[in-house]
Amino acid sequence: MKITLQAWQLNDAMAMIGPVAPMRTPKPVLSCVKIVAAEGTAVLTATDLESGVRYSIADVQVDEPGEIAIPAKRLADIAKSMAGEVVISTTGTTANISGDGSRFKVFGFDAAECPLVQPPAEGREVGISGATLAAVIGRTAFATARTSGHYAISGLLFEVSAKRLRVVATDGHRLAICDTDAKADGDAVAVVSPKFCAMVAKLGDGDVSLRISETAISATTAKVTITGQLVAGNFPKYADIIPKGATSTAILDGGAAAHAVRMAAMMAGGRGIRCTFEGETLTITSATPEMGEATARCGVKLNGDKIAIGFNPAFIADGLQACGDGEVVLSMTAPNKPAVMRAERFSFAYIIMPVEIA
Repeated sequence: MKITLQAWQLNDAMAMIGPVAPMRTPKPVLSCVKIVAAEGTAVLTATDLESGVRYSIADVQVDEPGEIAIPAKRLADIAKSMAGEVVISTTGTTANISGDGSRFKVFGFDAAECPLVQPPAEGREVGISGATLAAVIGRTAFATARTSGHYAISGLLFEVSAKRLRVVATDGHRLAICDTDAKADGDAVAVVSPKFCAMVAKLGDGDVSLRISETAISATTAKVTITGQLVAGNFPKYADIIPKGATSTAILDGGAAAHAVRMAAMMAGGRGIRCTFEGETLTITSATPEMGEATARCGVKLNGDKIAIGFNPAFIADGLQACGDGEVVLSMTAPNKPAVMRAERFSFAYIIMPVEIA
């Protein structure tokens, strides 16, 4: 194989592919990027057997077609060090990489040993823009469980209907839901890994085609295909825990509220913060014996009764960040009942459990 391409092309490809290949694995070929060159195109693939990426680079000068597997970390580091044209040629399983006054000899592997990276052969098709998909994932993924004790909630729930995609995440203490328009050829439900979602969020603004089968999911653009195995297990029946009413509803500016939460959290010392809604003011306080006390205020429009409720400061800050600087509506029933935060402008809802404040 002998190909010539631009360093920026290789860097763009490795930025997407590199994180998929595990650095430590009992099967060394999994730590590699497979390169297949033919007819003016180089196709790079990598997989950890649960997730995979296939990246196609067009306008490549292919002097000799062929294939090789090169350690991903090594190739990424070399690509970052170069500018202008890069020439990759192979002799057996050895790659010679040159450009920008540098030359490298890298020992690789037989490309035939690399597992295939292919989308599901069949499944529901969903069309959506990459920017929209990234936004929906960004507004929910933070609420995913970080431990594997409840395996299904370590993933994000994708619910697909003919005209809508809903993404849901929970860790048992909070629940994030975001809806968006999408075009699908039928209904589908899947629990998707955070790793797959993180890769999909890098796809950019172009059109994305999702394919969801019973065991796998893929996301495809003009240049990239990302594949992933679905998370096993049943996702909780989240609709059962969404509060149906409220005695107090507060309308906040998301940016101002987030700033007040950050100020109060400085003295929380890992404990909760108290949020008191009264009239046109939200007062947030925190206190710890070893650190001191903090008070922060911001404006609010309160409909209903005065209420004081405690929250985990990190949890409420996450919800406010997902809502952004626009209008945020917080609905509450009692100090010991879940509260619901909403940003109607992009169909976002966040249910958060309160905490006790001494």
